[in-house]
Amino acid sequence: MDARGGATGPEVRARLAATAFGRTAAYDGAIAGWLAALAAPAEPPRRMALAGRLGARLRYGENPHQRAELYLDGSGRAGVATARQVQGKELSFNNLADADAAFEAVAEFDPAEGAACVIVKHANPCGVALGHGSAEAYGRAFDCDPTSAFGGIVAVNRPLPVELAEALAPIFTEVVVAPTPMRARSRPSRASLRCAFC
Repeated sequence: MDARGGATGPEVRARLAATAFGRTAAYDGAIAGWLAALAAPAEPPRRMALAGRLGARLRYGENPHQRAELYLDGSGRAGVATARQVQGKELSFNNLADADAAFEAVAEFDPAEGAACVIVKHANPCGVALGHGSAEAYGRAFDCDPTSAFGGIVAVNRPLPVELAEALAPIFTEVVVAPTPMRARSRPSRASLRCAFC
């Protein structure tokens, strides 16, 4: 503004306008969705406006030459999009898609009834198993297809024990998804299940 005698210039005005209209569009979309659910809760709306907040810039899209970002809808639903990354490089679109598939599959198993492990590679489960502990469940899931498990995504329904971390170490694994330890002993609901990437 100093360089333009108090004016902002076309680049700044365009950026500010995009931010303002994006915000008001998200607000209008939220109102439209709320009204549609109120007016006809059993009917799909004729038009749906979706809005999201930038959650992360991804390493790349489906292919390495493509750009990708993760947008969050603000619902806070438990899953890969709201998980905390503990370590490692930035995730790619494929990492997130496969991690989400693994998370959704392993979330079907009640941790109170047994440890479960799901291994996903290129959007396909290549191993699903139960065990007395997470390490045993992983071993059984890995034995389903050891070749495809290389470079895959591993998800477990219980916090990551040392034995499982040691079993994972010799094999290249893109992402490990595990729930954070729960303070209460009761079974977590789907809505309260939290996970972290390793």
